Amino acid sequence: MSLGVMVALFIIIVVEFLILGKNIYWLDSVAVFIVALMICQLIVKSAKDLLDISLPDEEIVTIKNIICANEEISRYHDLKTRKAGNRRFIEFHIFVAPNMTVKQSHEITKK
Repeated sequence: MSLGVMVALFIIIVVEFLILGKNIYWLDSVAVFIVALMICQLIVKSAKDLLDISLPDEEIVTIKNIICANEEISRYHDLKTRKAGNRRFIEFHIFVAPNMTVKQSHEITKK
């Protein structure tokens, strides 16, 4: 049983004890509404973790600074970032010196 349900039941019992003989059946509806709001809040939080979203601007700036700091990369374009759960995915195209081999250019991506 969740804490929210226990608190709601406790409130109902206390109010029922304090107001004997009064019609307090509406309080059950209020408790149900509060629990429903808590469930909706949990669903929204879970959906953010499950859906892919773009990385925050601060992280994108950090990524761009790291790319620009590498002297072997002459320029880049088509930077795409996303976050799924706690994992981050980064994709971009780089331009390197024309005399660089494919093997050397792939080594850059491992840095």
